[in-house]
Amino acid sequence: MRPSISTAMPPANNSPAHPATRALHADDPLNQVTDVAPPIHLSTTYRYPNEPEDLIPSADPVVRISTHPSIHSYVYTYLLP
Repeated sequence: MRPSISTAMPPANNSPAHPATRALHADDPLNQVTDVAPPIHLSTTYRYPNEPEDLIPSADPVVRISTHPSIHSYVYTYLLP
């Protein structure tokens, strides 16, 4: 059972925690798993339509490589004085 938002962390005026700590844990009531790292769907910002018929297939561009894949072109940058 997930804790309710009102009981997960005490109000700011009753908490000795630093504001940065409170901000870090602000989404704790939304946690559904006990993993150290959140599931990938919580850390991405992709949005998709609810209806599969509304999805648009991606047209990936074809990249032509003019040299052999094992040959590397290095770009050097110089710091100006």
